[in-house]
Amino acid sequence: MSNADLNGYRRTKVGFVWQQGARNLISYLSALENVKLPMTLAGQTPNKERGRAEALLEVVGLAERKHHRLIELSGGEQQRVAIAVALANSPTLLLADEPTGEVDSVTATGIFKVFQDLNKQYGLTTLIVSHDQGIARYMNRVVAIRDGKTSSETVRQTLPIIPKGNGLAGGEEGHGEIMFEELVILDSAGRLQVPRDYLERLNIKDRARLELVDGGILIQPVQISPQEVAAETASDNQEAIVDVHGPRGWWNRLRNTKKRTKQQ
Repeated sequence: MSNADLNGYRRTKVGFVWQQGARNLISYLSALENVKLPMTLAGQTPNKERGRAEALLEVVGLAERKHHRLIELSGGEQQRVAIAVALANSPTLLLADEPTGEVDSVTATGIFKVFQDLNKQYGLTTLIVSHDQGIARYMNRVVAIRDGKTSSETVRQTLPIIPKGNGLAGGEEGHGEIMFEELVILDSAGRLQVPRDYLERLNIKDRARLELVDGGILIQPVQISPQEVAAETASDNQEAIVDVHGPRGWWNRLRNTKKRTKQQ
């Protein structure tokens, strides 16, 4: 695609919400004018612009703040306006980069709830990058990335509603119970990332023992032999005197000389 085609695709098919409010909005425009701007650039009529802009601000809960400028809005309200701007041209994909990175946890919860409502109301595919661990409560699917690689996937599921009075435990009346299932992700070579806290709890370092058992695979720590312990200790001692040049090397040589003198 040419640059013009790419710009057209971004303007009509993709909505963007950035972490910094300055990248999302124009400071001297009101909330309503910010939402209308993408539609103006797309060549829509003024009446259609205003009607859709007001409708979007109502969807994100800011209908009464539509004439306020950025300095009159809180950080959370600015991000809500940014979401409305991202939806101005009816995109099929919404991308959000750390949309709650500059707000408190209560405000973040409200913003995630807006994304959830938009997904249900418009069927809008939404992809969010976030460090917030609590995001799984509001998203249907969460893929965790650790050290640059996908490590796990959490899927949000709503269990069927169980009528009250049947003696079985279920969700609240009118709502199914929400459950989250976390799965580790295997790459094409069969590699997977074991959660770090599991490895630390079992003292698993660079090697592990695998055993095929009924219905699964058992991962166990490898017992280190006394010879391996001695080898690791010797390696650590050797690393302490690797630098043989410069002031540090001189100090290491002097220290080792004193140590040998005391031993003699």
